[in-house]
Amino acid sequence: MNSRDDVMTFLKKESVMHTATCVDNKPSASVVMYTMDDAMNFYFITHSDSHKAVHVKTNSQISFSVWKYDEMLVQCDGNVELIEDDETRVEVIGKLSNVAANKESFLPPIFRIQGGAYEVFKITPTWMRSLDLKDQHADPDGQPFIEINL
Repeated sequence: MNSRDDVMTFLKKESVMHTATCVDNKPSASVVMYTMDDAMNFYFITHSDSHKAVHVKTNSQISFSVWKYDEMLVQCDGNVELIEDDETRVEVIGKLSNVAANKESFLPPIFRIQGGAYEVFKITPTWMRSLDLKDQHADPDGQPFIEINL
């Protein structure tokens, strides 16, 4: 079973999330690097003209997942807001730069794409659940997901 603390530890150890947004009934999936705070808010950066940025400025709802094979899957829904405070923006960009620097032979896609201003976004989760992927035995009578109290 994954407790809130287990999920928090897992999420702080990982750094890549798969996101899903939707505008005008057209879904879009993306992958972003993230960092998070102790209140379980997530932060990511993207180009201001990216699909992600355009989508979340139009529809602030987002879904995302973070997973690692044979460890854990976390699924989450939340609300996104643009961070305009310069101090917070600099802090988040610094944290994400440190995450990228600690990944061996990894250059995040955002740093490979030319042009465009960067924007920082905050996700405030509204719902979260986890699945323990360490246990390979399915329980046909049980619920494999554990809802996490936020």
